[in-house]
Amino acid sequence: MQRAPGTGATAQSRTERVRRSRFLWNAVEKIERIESPTLADVIQSILSRPAQTGQSGISRSIYNLKEASKMLNFLTDNKITDRAGLEKKVRSMYSKQDDIRVGLKFIERRLKVLDEHIKESAYHLVFREIYQKYKQLKPRKQKKFFEDHRREIMLFESADRYFTEHINRHTVLPIKQWREERDRLTAEKNRLYLEYNALSGEVREVELIRRSVYEIMRQEQNRSQPTRARGREW
Repeated sequence: MQRAPGTGATAQSRTERVRRSRFLWNAVEKIERIESPTLADVIQSILSRPAQTGQSGISRSIYNLKEASKMLNFLTDNKITDRAGLEKKVRSMYSKQDDIRVGLKFIERRLKVLDEHIKESAYHLVFREIYQKYKQLKPRKQKKFFEDHRREIMLFESADRYFTEHINRHTVLPIKQWREERDRLTAEKNRLYLEYNALSGEVREVELIRRSVYEIMRQEQNRSQPTRARGREW
């Protein structure tokens, strides 16, 4: 049977395209399997480069950086491979600081309310008996009793108005629950302050690390620019 003209050439061309596609795909897979150097690797390489006097390069203050080990450990421990990863880590630390500040503000507002509740409830409890005795007196005897117990009566009346405005006065004052909540929130506030202060110290260190990283990379970029310029001249 006679084949149509050009059929063999078309099949051969299709086979060639398939072969090239497979070749390119395998090449891409090999490239992707090659592990790129991390930011820590790059900086380690720069810092370990012998200092060359009189030549453009990393400055002595940076080259002899005492915190280099801390900087490299931080990048490695946090699996930071590039500048974007470093910025993301710094942003996450600032975000955590903000979250703690929000939590502290909420706790401090609630503690202020609880302190006022507990203070007024103490007046209400301690001076209630005196106030009841005062109200039971006949009007002609109330005046002298009031003058003798002015402070106690006024504090009780002030506390009574306070609870009328802020809570349902037909219920028993939950003094025990208020004190337990205050103790719990006070402990939480102290814990958050310790965490915030520790995090603030870490943020300061990370900011120093970030500035050091960027300074090293900037000086390395400046160092390599003349070489590229000479290459173009050649």
